[in-house]
Amino acid sequence: MANLRSIRHTHRELTSEQSGFVLATALTVALLYFALMELLLVDSLRSFNEAQRFRAHIMASTLAENGAELAAEGMRNRVIAGSDDGGTPRELDSRQGKCTGELEVIGEGRFVLKGTGTSSGIVKTSATVLLEGTVANSKVQIDFARYPQ
Repeated sequence: MANLRSIRHTHRELTSEQSGFVLATALTVALLYFALMELLLVDSLRSFNEAQRFRAHIMASTLAENGAELAAEGMRNRVIAGSDDGGTPRELDSRQGKCTGELEVIGEGRFVLKGTGTSSGIVKTSATVLLEGTVANSKVQIDFARYPQ
């Protein structure tokens, strides 16, 4: 033990005065550590909430497009063949949400497909898509696609 200088030169009266400073420093470091952990937790919660809202928006947009496709199923009978049995709104419910499609004929060979989607889950969001187009000689053409918010 004679070769260990740090143990050999320890003075008890100096350590009692410095122990308060070491304790205060340790408490300060612990407080800063827990504050940093709390900031990381708050930031991760904010990121998680943003991810949920983004997912709900994407799902609602996808469901709205699916609703427009549902409305397009009735287009063959109503617009191309000239009968009136394809204009009723069509709905589809799934685990992801609900979509509705509606076909509106606005003139000779002109149509509007309206798809609406509502996502399910913690964050509920709705989206709409409007597809305007024409039918000429059994050829369907989409002229405009709008995504009103």
